[in-house]
Amino acid sequence: MAITGSSGLVGSALTALLTSGGHRVIRLVRRAPAGDGERRWDPEDPDPGLLHGTSALVHLAGAPIAGRFTTAHKHSIRASRITPTRRLAELAAATPGGPAVMVTASAIGYYGPHRGDELLTEDSPRGHGFLAGVVAGWEAASAPASDAGLRVVCVRTGIVQSPRGGTLRLLWPLAEVGADGRLGAGHQWVSWIGIDDLTDIYYRALTDDTLAGPVNATAPHPVRNADYARILAHVLRRPLQLPVPGLGPRFLLGQEGASELAEADQRVSPRRLLRDGHRFRHPELEPTIRHLLGRAHPGSENSQWSDRLDLTGQAEGVALLARRTIQRRASSQVSVAKDAGFELARGCPQHAFQQCADARRAAYMRLHGAPPGSAAACRTGRSVSRGSGWPPQRRPTSLGCRGGGGISRLAWVPGGPPRTGDVTAGGEVRN
Repeated sequence: MAITGSSGLVGSALTALLTSGGHRVIRLVRRAPAGDGERRWDPEDPDPGLLHGTSALVHLAGAPIAGRFTTAHKHSIRASRITPTRRLAELAAATPGGPAVMVTASAIGYYGPHRGDELLTEDSPRGHGFLAGVVAGWEAASAPASDAGLRVVCVRTGIVQSPRGGTLRLLWPLAEVGADGRLGAGHQWVSWIGIDDLTDIYYRALTDDTLAGPVNATAPHPVRNADYARILAHVLRRPLQLPVPGLGPRFLLGQEGASELAEADQRVSPRRLLRDGHRFRHPELEPTIRHLLGRAHPGSENSQWSDRLDLTGQAEGVALLARRTIQRRASSQVSVAKDAGFELARGCPQHAFQQCADARRAAYMRLHGAPPGSAAACRTGRSVSRGSGWPPQRRPTSLGCRGGGGISRLAWVPGGPPRTGDVTAGGEVRN
């Protein structure tokens, strides 16, 4: 599969999803290729052999929309989308044995910025405004591919929720200091989508032969701006938030930019996906934000660990905490901060400490329960070595450390200390 914009917020997440699923991803880049997994792409004049040997094309590249709507910025938004999309669609149509499907990014800006309480579906008419015109031209630019018989899907994306970028990364630190209240009266609708659900939609667009045309990529339950601010503050336990006057966004983005972006009022429904039985991982906003920021629900058994191990925002503002509880003697609670590479496990007998470092970042794992002298080091994809000193009749049977994104587990069964040749998730266990 060929992908443009693979280094962006959506592209990096989608590339990870596809490669982990066994698909070969070819990144179309504008610089010199770094290896066999990349091909150089000139948006204005792509190489005739660019798409040879590919079965699908995902087009995500485009200049960022956020910013003051100056003449130069508006030209960049339009020029980086319409012409490159048309050139790729023409190339896909003309490539023998090339892609059978083209999935291109689009946006709910198609419906215009001020639609009020009107429920917007894929069949709703185009709205007015600069972005509505850009998106209409963007989608129309893929016509050469559909005219040649390719299945074309235009993913009209809502407000993407991710700690790595977009509005959540911008608003999260503001909410931490109490500066992210409602915008103006707060009545405007926010049609949002979690990054995990968005990549699922792209995956479905690539693999579902019945899906074609525009598809609204938004969660089933949009919220009003005031509710979004309240939910984010509640998740972060910062209930007192100062309202944001309308003058602020106008000062930063200009009158047109504020109207098209910050003050946009669009109540969008993913009717096509719901009709086809698509299941969203996170259809509600609060569980989505808790999942993305690693904030357990108050009163849950993991909330104390969320408080103690919350690493989000300390490095790049990117952390994904996962938790799992193993019953009885094998009880082990693991929290994973995906990009920080942090792992903590509890549950063995007393006084064990293991430091685990992968090839990219240092990761730390604490194991309570083995006697002194059992400290060991673990490297991802290699072997797990352990010293002597494990309690009689107890030995580890499953231990893994994976690149800062996996979950390490510890199980204890009778059998004495580790033996040469024991295989674990991290490799071979050696005395």
